[in-house]
Amino acid sequence: MHVHCCAGGVGLAAIQHLATLGQPADAIIGTAGSNVKRGLLRSLGLQHVVSSRDTAFAGVCAVIGASPDLILNTLTSPGMLAASLASLACGGSIVELSKRCAARNLCYALMTQHAAGFC
Repeated sequence: MHVHCCAGGVGLAAIQHLATLGQPADAIIGTAGSNVKRGLLRSLGLQHVVSSRDTAFAGVCAVIGASPDLILNTLTSPGMLAASLASLACGGSIVELSKRCAARNLCYALMTQHAAGFC
């Protein structure tokens, strides 16, 4: 599981919900925008915590040797969404929460491209 902007309300709720489903915190890849927020996520048990300000999160999947089956996305720039899709496991799902991205049909176009070219 990969949760973008994990230290916000939705991200923290996602971590708690995953815990009730038996998902260990150390199996979650989380992104956050500041050192303080990344520290909070580490204090909650997340071992794979990176910045949400660049696409370095995509490299974490390669380093740990696992691609997430599910991504909870709130990042809106094309580069961020493309990097998320590139790290997504084949057959995986992305839950898009960004109103701005959906309104521009950007997400649909990138996801369609991903489905056709990567799996």
